[in-house]
Amino acid sequence: ISMHDTPNGSNINEKCGATCPEEISKKVVETKSDVGIALDGDSDRVIMCDENGKIVDGDMIIAIIAKFLKHNHNLKNNHVVVTSMSNLGMENYLKSIGIETIRTDVGDKYVVRKMLELKSNLGGEQSGHIILTDYNNTGDGLVAALQILYIMQKENKKLSELIEYTPTKQLLKNLRLDDINFSDEKIQKIENFKSTLENRYRILVRKSGTEPLIRILVEGENEKTLNEIYEKLESIIKK
Repeated sequence: ISMHDTPNGSNINEKCGATCPEEISKKVVETKSDVGIALDGDSDRVIMCDENGKIVDGDMIIAIIAKFLKHNHNLKNNHVVVTSMSNLGMENYLKSIGIETIRTDVGDKYVVRKMLELKSNLGGEQSGHIILTDYNNTGDGLVAALQILYIMQKENKKLSELIEYTPTKQLLKNLRLDDINFSDEKIQKIENFKSTLENRYRILVRKSGTEPLIRILVEGENEKTLNEIYEKLESIIKK
């Protein structure tokens, strides 16, 4: 069943696909389908959803493929390459089944570079860039989706049954750079603040590479604490 498949030259990614997977999620439930596959405009990203309409992001796709490859002795060097945005819950899950997680800067080019350096065959981003170097040296949403369908068939399981970890809560917000001086002094203050946090919490503050924004990711167990940490970071940056 296809949807959003009538391009007109200007409606690329418009309220559909990997950047808006809620649409495919509704369609899966409505049509009682087994799985939903949402690609972005050039198909290098994929986000999926299970038979219940639950979104399955890039981290979950990587975790499912990693476990399958390891079980079949096909995961090279027993590790996956992801970015600093990937969920801590995924990292802890992979560690529990004996797979190391190696993190890079945000951007699929950094993931590919590290994978080629370490001779890895699985890596990617939470946003849906999945790189399987046994087939290709770039993100390929179709190849990743086919891999998941293959695993579902081989394991004789629904997609919901292949997801074996609960993601750690994440708070992601953007601050506009217009009136903000993101100085080295502020970066140091952020680093000092990070050193006061417990290991259960992780923060990432970075400039966007494409927009005049500062992206702030706060990750951890307690939602109230996440908001408090974010407010402190916002205060340091805006001051």
